Amino acid sequence: MYLNIGGEIVKKREIIGLFDPDSATVSAKTRETLKKAEDRGRLRLLTDDIPRSLVIEQREGEDQTLYFSPVSLQTLAGRLKDTF
Repeated sequence: MYLNIGGEIVKKREIIGLFDPDSATVSAKTRETLKKAEDRGRLRLLTDDIPRSLVIEQREGEDQTLYFSPVSLQTLAGRLKDTF
């Protein structure tokens, strides 16, 4: 199954985390992870506006990809819940 995260389609089984970007970026460890993803070309901004969620995808054999999505955390969580 797939999930539209707002401009990108990802496999649901490859999503390892959904986060609120406001609270997630407070942690120094999270900021470090975001910096590493950006340096590796694995950080994707799917909106020109303030992002409403942070999605982390892990494909087998690849580095994690982090997406700043325009879709709210609650909406994405609901979409995931509807399929399980």
